[in-house]
Amino acid sequence: MEKYLDITKSVIISAPAGSGKTEKLARRYIGLLLSGSRLEYILAITFTEKAAAEMKKRILDILEAEHPALFIKIRDKMPFMRISTIHSFCLKLLKRFSMELGLDPSLDVMDEFTAATLWTESVYESLLEERERPDLFFSMIVTRGVKGWNSLFRIINELHSKRPHAEIMITEGQPAEGEEKRILELYARCLRRYTDKKRKRHFIDFNDIELLAYDALIKNPQWQNFLYSFDEHTDHILVDEFQDTSSLQWKIIDKLTEEWRSGLGSQRDRGKIPTIFLVGDDKQSIYLFRGANVEIFQEAKEKFSEWLADEFHFEAIKENYRSLPEIVDFVNSLFTRLMPSGLFERWRTNYTPFAATRKGSGQVELILLEGGESIRKNREHEASVLAGRICSLNTVHEIWNGEIRRKCTYGDMAILLRKRTHLTVYEEALRRQGIPFIVVKGIGFYDEPEVAFLRELLFFLVDPYDDHSLFCLLRSPLFGINYGIFMRLVNESKAPLFRKLGMAKNKRISRAYHTISNWIERSRTTRFAVILEDILSETGGWQYFGEQQRHANVKKFITLIEEYESQGFSGLEIRE
Repeated sequence: MEKYLDITKSVIISAPAGSGKTEKLARRYIGLLLSGSRLEYILAITFTEKAAAEMKKRILDILEAEHPALFIKIRDKMPFMRISTIHSFCLKLLKRFSMELGLDPSLDVMDEFTAATLWTESVYESLLEERERPDLFFSMIVTRGVKGWNSLFRIINELHSKRPHAEIMITEGQPAEGEEKRILELYARCLRRYTDKKRKRHFIDFNDIELLAYDALIKNPQWQNFLYSFDEHTDHILVDEFQDTSSLQWKIIDKLTEEWRSGLGSQRDRGKIPTIFLVGDDKQSIYLFRGANVEIFQEAKEKFSEWLADEFHFEAIKENYRSLPEIVDFVNSLFTRLMPSGLFERWRTNYTPFAATRKGSGQVELILLEGGESIRKNREHEASVLAGRICSLNTVHEIWNGEIRRKCTYGDMAILLRKRTHLTVYEEALRRQGIPFIVVKGIGFYDEPEVAFLRELLFFLVDPYDDHSLFCLLRSPLFGINYGIFMRLVNESKAPLFRKLGMAKNKRISRAYHTISNWIERSRTTRFAVILEDILSETGGWQYFGEQQRHANVKKFITLIEEYESQGFSGLEIRE
């Protein structure tokens, strides 16, 4: 048995891209189930909602193929699988203990538009007060050459984009001085005003989720009750893509497992050994702008080794199952020079060469181009050469598809860009050569406007009393309900929003109600993938998504829903 499958030990795996680390997490999860662990007592945390959905699907696929008896046994319990992002987990924690935390039980996470509106109001109102304190403005002109309040507004917004880390900075950091102190004081006032506006509306924003959860575990008088309840219902934690964990997220995980490490966790009273399983690759820690801290990976390894001793195992995987040997050799040769061992401090990472296990042969080709008179010209020349090379590969190159050798097609090729700044230049070059393409945004798929809209539409069809989803639907181009009309409707009574629609006298609202009611009725007898496509066709919704890329995203989302439904998932399960 491989060591990472030893469920009596906590494990940290450092694994490069293409090494099958997510597969190992899925196997670990299944190993826990096979050992008798209850599905609802296993918490798996992923970095994105897409990754959570894929993780759940991978686990179920393996179970169905390799352990059909266990698959049948747990089939009805699948809605209780705790596989989610850290934000989703923290939100459930807040809702479960809303009374103890002094939060409204019906608290909802604001959509980006509402959050941006409230924040902008808070900043402008705070800046108006600053007219009484011109020292800040004039000191900024002298020391930075900042011109006008708009510049100050941008600085405050820049700080806000660093939340929750800026919030920790103004509460836990070293005392600031001079201009820096005054800016932080102004930011703190904006934040207080913004918090008041949210509280009056029973709203929280995306960043509040982790901060409130952290406060609940550290500062709230009831924190021991929270931890006891968590211990009583959690035996194992698994974290995917651990290299992308922020300092705040690590503090939350650290607090949740505090008693596990001391041997006081209630799991041992039930004859269980609580474990934590972390998998990631410090070389792939790319989300510094979101607070990801590569040092946390090393810190976790050292702490768990010290705390758990014989009950802990660290494993560094060096195999790459994805890339051909020539690519692996090239990457090893390049990065052992760029990231030599022993050169960097803890906050950076060294490069460890990995071994190719995939059979076959390939090549690495370097095309050198002469520099032009401008960056734009360089990009245009590069894009033109690249498009030409793709055409030639498509004409003469052959590849292995498993055991079959065949001609290369455009679908076998990908262009990777460091930034999207000059994306249109490459798109134009591909179009000139008649090369079909799709822009894949990867991690932001679920955040794309067209996908976010379909998600809210699906959420509403599953639960017509989901006010947030209904709000998004009414404000979408399908209905375009004026914000003022909508707010008057909201303020009429405390009844659920959908019920208010049925009583509204406004003609647009009334038409929307009858249309939506029809969708709900049909969703009870029609698959969600079918009805989503029908709604887009009937309402002319496709035209709102315009470009080919957005159409591709819509089709991809509907295909995902279709796949879940074909596996027997209910609407509620898909939503979760």
